[in-house]
Amino acid sequence: MKRITACAAAAVLWLAASHTVWCQSIGNAKLLANGQVVEIESVVVTAVKPGFFYVEQPDRSAGIRVQSAYTPSVGSSLLVIGTMAANVDGERYVAASFLTEGPGQPVSPVAVSCSELGGGNFGDIETGGQIGVDGGEGLNNVGLLVSISGAFAIVDESTFTIDDGSGAHVWCESPGGRLNSSWLRVRATGICTLEKGRTVRAKLLATDIEVLVNGTYEAPMASVPATCCFQMGNSHDYDDYTAYNNGLALNEPQHTVAMSAYTISEHEVTRGEYLLFMLSGGYANPALWSADGWTWKTSVNRTKPDMWDPFQNWGTGPQFTQTSDHPVIGVTYYEAEAFSHWAGGELPTEAQWEYAARGASGQIYPWHDFWDLYRCNSFSDPYFPGFVTAPVGSFSGGESFAGCLDMAGNVQEWCRDWYADDYGPWVADPAGPASGTQRVLKGSWFAATNYASYYPFRCAARRGAPADAEGFATGFRVVK
Repeated sequence: MKRITACAAAAVLWLAASHTVWCQSIGNAKLLANGQVVEIESVVVTAVKPGFFYVEQPDRSAGIRVQSAYTPSVGSSLLVIGTMAANVDGERYVAASFLTEGPGQPVSPVAVSCSELGGGNFGDIETGGQIGVDGGEGLNNVGLLVSISGAFAIVDESTFTIDDGSGAHVWCESPGGRLNSSWLRVRATGICTLEKGRTVRAKLLATDIEVLVNGTYEAPMASVPATCCFQMGNSHDYDDYTAYNNGLALNEPQHTVAMSAYTISEHEVTRGEYLLFMLSGGYANPALWSADGWTWKTSVNRTKPDMWDPFQNWGTGPQFTQTSDHPVIGVTYYEAEAFSHWAGGELPTEAQWEYAARGASGQIYPWHDFWDLYRCNSFSDPYFPGFVTAPVGSFSGGESFAGCLDMAGNVQEWCRDWYADDYGPWVADPAGPASGTQRVLKGSWFAATNYASYYPFRCAARRGAPADAEGFATGFRVVK
């Protein structure tokens, strides 16, 4: 065991016996006023910096800064005696006068969103407690070891920001070493601290950075083999249904198409992936947009998709939260097209989308020729019922022959083709009509159910929409 002291042993013993409040926990210590001498035991060291370090309860309930010239080991267990105080940013700390160090176990960081970092006020901040961030709610996590992940942007050589799409972005102090502008998405681990200016905001004192996406869009891609004999469209003889807005007639007759090999996104483009496009300047780079798309974007001053707010309620239940793993929605064809160019690809043609969904034999649904409520997100599925999207890949057994996920349900998806009511005489790598007024949408969406033998969920289902159309049921994926 190691021991340090700033005063004589006898004085320390007298102080502990006659003036110290034995708090046992950090939370109890934070409830006391500045100037109160406290004793906190069995706390774990989580981060060490010159002149100070951080400790927290083993149960992760609270953490606090300790001012001391002593340098303990991360993961060790401490008993701390010292005086409660607060710095200019409002963060409470203990000015240590006596420490004992023993063996312990390192703790893992608590994963939080950017909007949760800092939290609300703890205790009575007039007599003690710990302030949170302005407008903060939930657990006060100032002093705790946490991790946040999201889109990365450099502010200066020692500062960066993280934005996870939760409605807030966090300023972070680098743990040392050079920051790299090619990093697009990171997970930062560190201590939640405060920074007080015109408002009080949370700041992460980073101890480690893990690069999640470096340089370019790197979503998993499914390989789709070449074929001479893809059966595209509906064959009217597999049921006797004849009218869902004349839907079956719009994808008849079934016909044979030859397809070259390609790759396609395994899942719909997510909010987290789309956020990278936004943060990398996608809405400010005309080279990524078609001429029509750039004209539309500038005319409406578009800077983000519709319904980008993570908190949504579409009328069939309580509010739900779109996470970074939910499909991006509310995107127009123009935005989907620009993203695909930024990602180094294109939107799929209708034939590419449908072939990846059903295979050369032209099965009805991605998984087979039978309807299964448990394999995709619909209004009536038991896992995400009502008008809600689901995180991509949530449904086991719903993948296509190529390994593509959510090609039935969740959101319908933009394709590159102009839309026409008939297919035309196309036999090899069809790209659709040369012109038109609408673009093709493929796939079904979460709200569709009980329509015509589940017609909307069939791989052949198709419809058209104007390129500037948007809505909670529309997303996309990319081909390369």
